[in-house]
Amino acid sequence: MLAADLARWFVWLVAFAWGAAWGSFFNVAIYRWPRGMSVVRPPSHCPGCGTRIQPWNNVPLLGWLFLRGKASCCGAPISPRYPMVELLAAVLCVAIAEIWIVRAAPDTTLLHASIETILYFIFAGGLLIATFVDLEWMEI
Repeated sequence: MLAADLARWFVWLVAFAWGAAWGSFFNVAIYRWPRGMSVVRPPSHCPGCGTRIQPWNNVPLLGWLFLRGKASCCGAPISPRYPMVELLAAVLCVAIAEIWIVRAAPDTTLLHASIETILYFIFAGGLLIATFVDLEWMEI
C-alpha cells in the first residue's frame, strides 16, 4: 500500500489520536521521571490523594474536560499542563504525519512513511518531555 492511497483526513485523525494517547504517557514521564518514579508502576493515580484513576477518567483531552479540571476522587485541581501536553503531542503528530505521510512522494510505501513518522514523533516527544520537565525543575 502506498502512502498516497490514504485520505488526508484519515491520516490526520489517526495521527491526532495517536499523538494524544502518547501525550498522556508523556505527562506520566514529565511527572514521574524527575521524582525518580517508574512510568510503569503504580498505575495512574491522583497526585492529591493517591487514588487510582479510572480508565474512563484517563482519556486524553476528554477526561480533563469532563472532570472540569478536578480529580473525581477528591476534587483536587488537575493542572492544565495535562491537556496542554496531550494537545501539543497530538498537533505535533499531525504535523509530522502531514510532512512524512500526506506529502510523501507518490511512490512511497505506507510502511516506510509510517516508520519515518514514528521516528520523528519519538524525537519530538522526547523534546516535549524535556521541555516540560525543565519548565518545572530547571535542570537542563
